[in-house]
This record gives sequence, structure tokens and C-alpha cells, in this order.
Amino acid sequence: MKTIWALLAAGLLAEAQSNVMSVSVNGGMARIGAGSPLLVNVSLVGEIAGTDLEGTRLNVVDEDGNAVDLALQARSELTRVVNVLGVRSVMALWTASPEQGGALRPGRYAVTASVGDLRARTHFDVAADLPADLAMLSRWEQMEGRLDRALELASQVLSENPQSTAAVLRKVDLLEQKDDYGEALRVVEAAIFSPDEADGNVQVPPVLHFRRKALLKRVLGGQEGEDPE
Repeated sequence: MKTIWALLAAGLLAEAQSNVMSVSVNGGMARIGAGSPLLVNVSLVGEIAGTDLEGTRLNVVDEDGNAVDLALQARSELTRVVNVLGVRSVMALWTASPEQGGALRPGRYAVTASVGDLRARTHFDVAADLPADLAMLSRWEQMEGRLDRALELASQVLSENPQSTAAVLRKVDLLEQKDDYGEALRVVEAAIFSPDEADGNVQVPPVLHFRRKALLKRVLGGQEGEDPE
């Protein structure tokens, strides 16, 4: 086991020394429905992660190489910094509104992120035959402080995808943000104890059990990791 951890640590340190940068749009979705907001995530690992993110440059071009001005907004309040085994990583977010996304004509686009001499690129397609992504719209409404609308969209996503753990957690996160822990618990338990799960047709992800126990503690005053009697 010590050997495995040593190898993992060595790999992380080597990665940190080499500096790694990545960029994704809407969680790495290759095709985006017209009218969806654009959420551009930039990840930096290594010494470069200590760089001032205000120096990060984002360029968007269409399939003909023409620059596209999306006026991407930096969401500095959502920047996350993580240190693991002495390796620093930073995850930052830039966004464009649903109106800006809706103004993009169908086709392929490239997004390039750069910090100093480091570059990362990704592509996405705007597809006229796809509707706007409700999960992304929910995230957008949340970032804009419209929690009720974000929750309404998250509920719609879950009703259309009842087996989706991501959809369950999305709704639960919003309910917790609204301090509605009782309803959050109901949503988690509905997912865990649905007929398919009860019949053993679908395996319940451990994260749902973890969230249920945490919510039980809040709602009923039980001890962490235990179901209150």
C-alpha cells in the first residue's frame, strides 16, 4: 500500500512540475443546444496554479476561424483551490448568458485558454436540433441568485430523468441552499427507495446514502453517520 501511495505521490509531483492546464465547456458536452448558457471551466495544476487568474485569456472562434465575442464573465466567487500532497490545483469558471448562447449560429466552435505560455483548447458544437440544456440553465439561474427558478428547472430535469444521480443531487443541493432540509431528505429517499432500487434492478450510488444520513442528522438531530431512532 505504501508503494502505491508513493507512486501516486510521485505521479502528482511530476504532473505539478510539468504544469497542466485544461478547459471544458458545459462539463465537456460535445453538443450544446441553442439557447444554453456557456460555462467554461479552466483547471490549472502545478506551479502555474499560483498564477493570478486575472491573467487567463479566453478566445472563442467559429469553424471559419473568426473571433467570437462572448464577453465571458469571470465567476471569481466560484473559484476552487485544492492542495493534495503538496500539489496545488485551481478550478475557475467563466460564463456566457443564455441570450449570448442563443445568438451563436449552429456549427463548431473552439475555445482556447492561455496563461503565460501554457495553452489548452476544446471544441463544442451548437446544434439547432437540440433544446437548451435545462441542467445548465438551472446552474445559470443559481449563479444569478434566482434559486426558485433554478429549483424549478432542476425539478423538471429530475422528472425527465428520475434515475439520474446527478439530477437528484442537483435538486438536493438547491433545496439545502434554501435550508429546506426536509424536502431535500424526501428527494433523496425517493431516489433510494424507488421501486427499481427496491427490486434490486438499479444499484443505489453510495453518495445518496451518504447524503441521506447527513440530512437525517440535520432534520432529526441524529449523530453523524447514524440514522436517528
